[in-house]
Amino acid sequence: DRITASKALPQTSDVLWRGTGSLARSLPTSGWVARCGEQVLTVQDGYSLLLGGNDRALTRGWTSEVALTGRPEAVVVSGVQCLSQGLRVMGWVFPVDAQNPRLTGTSSDGQAFSLVVDASGEVLSRQLRSEAISIEQHCSRATTETSRFCTSWRSARAQ
Repeated sequence: DRITASKALPQTSDVLWRGTGSLARSLPTSGWVARCGEQVLTVQDGYSLLLGGNDRALTRGWTSEVALTGRPEAVVVSGVQCLSQGLRVMGWVFPVDAQNPRLTGTSSDGQAFSLVVDASGEVLSRQLRSEAISIEQHCSRATTETSRFCTSWRSARAQ
């Protein structure tokens, strides 16, 4: 009762996080895999939110890109959760411009999101709320999926 196939995830672009002055660091994106019932679902963050679904043999699948705000954005996924009707994806979305997203140890303005998609990738619900977001706090509870991003974020902050 396990997955015995493998498949590469789509390529994503690292996100350019901006510090003080002209400091900018390219940080890696994160990928999540969840087996929900008979499907293998994938989530990737970065300059967009990429979702994918496959059967357990990884032979039939779909991918979709979900825009959360309709503006240039950087997405950081904090978790995924299987639901009876699909998958919940949670995280934060930051604006992208000459100063953002911010490479800072303090909280940054952004939006928390919760998105529910069904087994075919159709968005069933999308919730966004403005809040001060601390990537430092997020990285204090780093998971296997976020460890590469968080290690790079800490290294960039130390420079």
